[in-house]
Amino acid sequence: MNDRNTMYTNAEFNALERNDRGEVINLVWEFIWMKPAQVAKLKGDDWARYEDYQEEVRHETAYYLKQRNH
Repeated sequence: MNDRNTMYTNAEFNALERNDRGEVINLVWEFIWMKPAQVAKLKGDDWARYEDYQEEVRHETAYYLKQRNH
């Protein structure tokens, strides 16, 4: 488990492992720590995957809040 609680620096973002197309290999574990300017630099399918992951977080958050309020 990662104990991180801060967004990536640009150096950390640039150092993320990528495939030969420049896509972040473990985006599912990395996206939450990216700043908007870094997200704008995503390549290939990463943008769509990032949006999917963000939607999942919104959905899970809404579900949790609904359950907590019952």
